[in-house]
Amino acid sequence: MLQTPPEMGPPLKLGWINLSNFYGDMEGGTVSASADVERLLRRLIKENIQGLVFDLRDNGGGSLDEAVKLTGLFVPSGPVVQAKDWRGSISWKDSEAEKPVYDGPMIVLVNKASASASEILAAALQDYRRAVIVGDSSTFGKGTVQTILDVARYMPFFSEKSRAGSLKVTIQKFYRIAGGSTQLKGVVPDIHLPSRLDVLDIGEGSAKNPLPYDTIPARKFGPWRPDAFPIEDLLASVKSRISTNSEFQIIEDDSKRLKERIAKNSVTLNLAEREKERLEVEQRRDKINDDRAKRAKEVADRLKDNGFKVYRLTLDNVDKPDLVLESTFTKEDSTGMRTARKDDDEEENVTDGSKFPYGIEPVKLETIHILRDLIQVERKPTTADKGTAKPAAPATKPQAQ
Repeated sequence: MLQTPPEMGPPLKLGWINLSNFYGDMEGGTVSASADVERLLRRLIKENIQGLVFDLRDNGGGSLDEAVKLTGLFVPSGPVVQAKDWRGSISWKDSEAEKPVYDGPMIVLVNKASASASEILAAALQDYRRAVIVGDSSTFGKGTVQTILDVARYMPFFSEKSRAGSLKVTIQKFYRIAGGSTQLKGVVPDIHLPSRLDVLDIGEGSAKNPLPYDTIPARKFGPWRPDAFPIEDLLASVKSRISTNSEFQIIEDDSKRLKERIAKNSVTLNLAEREKERLEVEQRRDKINDDRAKRAKEVADRLKDNGFKVYRLTLDNVDKPDLVLESTFTKEDSTGMRTARKDDDEEENVTDGSKFPYGIEPVKLETIHILRDLIQVERKPTTADKGTAKPAAPATKPQAQ
C-alpha cells in the first residue's frame, strides 16, 4: 500500500498487488493464488484504499481455475472465458462469486510477458468495463490450451515402451467473453506506455506458424458500468506527462537504438571499432545515471519527508495490526534468498526504484498518476462537495503495497 505525496494533490491511499503466477493445488489442497490475493485485498480494503493496481507484468499464467476465481474478486458471478476445441465445440467458465470483494477504481498493469491466464483475467476485466488496462502495446498472445499425451498408450501392446516419451498437443483455443480470441493479438491495453519490450520479438506472433486469431459468438454478460471509461481524458494527461518525463524519453531513445541495432543485424569484427562502440555505450549510460541521480536528489530535497509513504504487505504480515514500511525490507527479505555481505558504503535497504525520482520506477509512477486521474474523473458529486458531510476516514506469492 502507498500514500501519495501532498505535492500531487490531496493524499490518496492506493493498493498495489503483484502476482507473479496463477498458482494452485491441482489435487484439491489449500494452495491458491486467489485465496492469497483475497487476504491481501481485504486488508487493503480495511486500510481504506481509494484505488487499486493489479500488476500482472511478467506473469506467464498458470491455473485457469485460479484466473476465474481471481476475476470473481472484482466482478459478480458471470462468464469469464470461453474455449473452442478442434471439433468446434464451445465451452465456457463462469465466476461463481455472488458479489465482488473489491468494487473501487482499478487498473490492471500488463506487459509483453503477461501471458495465458494473465490475459484471460485482463481481457475479462476489460470486457466487463471493470478496470482500465495499462501497459505495453499488447500482452503475449498465448491463447491456446495444451495437454500431454503419453505415446506409450498408442503403441502396440508388446512393443518396448520405456523410451516412448510424451507429446504436448494443442487441443483448444481461449476466447474472450466478448468473442475475440486472446491468441496472437493478446490483450491491447486501453492506455499504452512506452516500453523497450515492444521492440523485441516477444509474443506468440514471433513464433513459427502460430495459430491465427479468430472470433466466436459472444456470451451474454452485464457490464460493470453502462458507459465506457473516459480513456480520451486519461490519455490527454498521460501524453502530457510522458512528453516532459525524462525517464520515458530515455525509454523511447533506448527503444529506437535497439530497433536500429536489430534491423542492422551485424557487428563489426574490427577490435578498435568494437571498443569505440563499447565506450560510447558506457559513456551514455553513465550520463543517464548521473542525470537521474541529480533529478532524484532534487525531488528528495524538495519533498524532504513528504514523499511517497510505501508499506509492504505479505502473506506473513497481512494479519498483523501494524503496517510495515517498505524501507525496512532488505534485498534478502524481498527475494527470500541470502545475499553476499556488502561493503559499509553500500546500502542494505536499497529497493529497485530507489535510484529513480520519487523512489519509484517510471512505469509504476505513471500508473499511479493514471489511477489518480481515474479516481478524479470518475468522482461523483457528493454531499461532501457542499461541505455538509463528515470528513472521510484517512485513507513467487503475491505481495501488496
